Amino acid sequence: MADLSQQKRAIMAAQFGKYMPLVADVSYQELVDAQIPLQFEFKKIDDQAAFYMVINGYMAAFSNHLQKHNLIQRGHHYRQGAEINSDLEAAYLQAAWQVYEAIKKQEAALGKKNRTSVEVTWDRLFYDSLVELHDQQEALFNHLGQDFTDLDPDKKKNETVVPKWIRGVDK
Repeated sequence: MADLSQQKRAIMAAQFGKYMPLVADVSYQELVDAQIPLQFEFKKIDDQAAFYMVINGYMAAFSNHLQKHNLIQRGHHYRQGAEINSDLEAAYLQAAWQVYEAIKKQEAALGKKNRTSVEVTWDRLFYDSLVELHDQQEALFNHLGQDFTDLDPDKKKNETVVPKWIRGVDK
């Protein structure tokens, strides 16, 4: 956003729940640097605003992982229904990936044997919705020593299951 008066109007509109003019053109870091506090009413964030919030760093405004998850999911809905240029598409995927990777590493650092519910929720979103990132997701799983086939029911179907009666296990 080139014009200071446009920025001021966008900030004022955001105070009343009209986020799109602000989040599309002003990064969250610019607001932080200018010490402009802004609270978001989550219900008023539409899919298009969510898409731009992911791209422009507004995920940092939310501490709740479910709100971040919801922003990425809603941004993905917008991305699927709108014609978006490849640069914006790439920026969205990169920003979403950075959040996901940080959450995966944070959860893995807890040292639990199984993935946490937070991880499972995020893993499912990325596996089902952001298919462009499957290779990166699989590489991250391998790096963290996790089984990527847990996400893919088709890979699980290919495993041979021996019935209990053949294995000699009582009913």
